[in-house]
Amino acid sequence: MAHEDKIIEHLSREIATHAGYLMTFRARVAFTILIGPFVLLGSFLIATDGKIPANRLGSDSIVAIVVACACYLALGVYGAMLDKHVTSQCNTWRQQINSIRMGSEDALDTLPFDHNPIKAYAVGVGLVLIAFLSMVYLLTTL
Repeated sequence: MAHEDKIIEHLSREIATHAGYLMTFRARVAFTILIGPFVLLGSFLIATDGKIPANRLGSDSIVAIVVACACYLALGVYGAMLDKHVTSQCNTWRQQINSIRMGSEDALDTLPFDHNPIKAYAVGVGLVLIAFLSMVYLLTTL
């Protein structure tokens, strides 16, 4: 019984750690979402000396704006997917704790942790890079 209690205690700490990570992640995303567009707008205004150059916005500039916006929206989906992964993993551990408390012998055999950080971070960094390069292109063409 002591063995099961230690596993339950460990999984409970894992859930608390992941919940803390999730709150920190959400705070960082909220800061980026609130500040990011204003930084881009400020860069745009500095590059254009405060004048909106409607006559200088060609089709390539419009494409750069659309690509940057699409990347920004995709980053929102990316963040939601990371959020879902953490929540799903915590739910899996909660089910595991419940199974252990109910006395299931199989619950002690497997403690699943599905994680693929290389693929996830490659996608996130790729989206940020594409958005950044789109904005750089836009600002250099103005």
